[in-house]
Amino acid sequence: MHQFKNLRYIILLRKTRFIGLMISALMFMLNAYTFNIFHSKNAEVGILISFVGLLYFIFDFKGY
Repeated sequence: MHQFKNLRYIILLRKTRFIGLMISALMFMLNAYTFNIFHSKNAEVGILISFVGLLYFIFDFKGY
């Protein structure tokens, strides 16, 4: 019974990670777009944050 609960938690975690990946990819595209137009400091910070997010999810897919 405990094993089944653990498995369900892992599946839930995978789903949230996938949603997070989609959000970070969208954020990355949006921030790159705004950076090209405005060249503002906020866009630079946004790109940095979303890049870190993308790196995290890439490592996640490898199984870390």
